[in-house]
Amino acid sequence: MIPRWQRISERLHSEGRFVHTHWDGNSRLILPFLRETHLDGVEALTPAPMGNITLEQIKEAVGDKMVVLDLLPAIDFLPHRPLRDLLEFARRVIDMFAPRLILGISDEISQVGQIEKVEAISKLVDEVCGLAE
Repeated sequence: MIPRWQRISERLHSEGRFVHTHWDGNSRLILPFLRETHLDGVEALTPAPMGNITLEQIKEAVGDKMVVLDLLPAIDFLPHRPLRDLLEFARRVIDMFAPRLILGISDEISQVGQIEKVEAISKLVDEVCGLAE
């Protein structure tokens, strides 16, 4: 797969485009090869407890060059999961990955996910980063 991503990256970069990939689920075994792909970013990496990787492993893999999309585990939006834990985790994600971060849910919020938690994350982002005008 790495040669394929390298070819795609080279072709799109030659046209002035950016390219990222979508790696959700258990990505621990392929994560160390991420930078070799020459991609600009990665979407939907799924931290524990949903996936099998830590934020520290993700940060080591992406370094300071790649953009990371998502990183908030979808299960944290379920009713039985504490909002406080989600907000603490989100703040940690922001502190570790901003400004090369597009914060979102890895991978999708479920039908029973609490929209109030999405609103709380929006408020946190506004407090920490400010909303775009």
